[in-house]
Amino acid sequence: MKAIILPAQIEGVATRSDKTLKITVGTQELPPADAGRLFAMNQRLCYIAIKEEAFEKDEITLMEGLNVSADDTKNRTQSQRLRGILYVIWKEDPRGHETFDSFYSQHMEKLIQHFKDKLDALKLD
Repeated sequence: MKAIILPAQIEGVATRSDKTLKITVGTQELPPADAGRLFAMNQRLCYIAIKEEAFEKDEITLMEGLNVSADDTKNRTQSQRLRGILYVIWKEDPRGHETFDSFYSQHMEKLIQHFKDKLDALKLD
């Protein structure tokens, strides 16, 4: 898909509980085709480039030449998937943890210890 390059203003930056950032961007009125392409990207992983001055022609050519497979934008690594699952569990039942970081650390330590124990058991055989 061809890159959408448009002037915009950053209207807000906010932190989220999982340490990601939310960036709110405002644009001037867009041609219907560009607006439609943006709506089609809603809630999808995409790549953005931001700088204060206009992009040079060679930068635009470079960006448009980047190929990202559909699998790259739809799939996350196993560790990202596990972190996401643990986050949902924490939101539903924090089990006494005030922050996701402490919940995540405790559960990851349990997983690590589980596999270390398995490794130790293999060494005993």
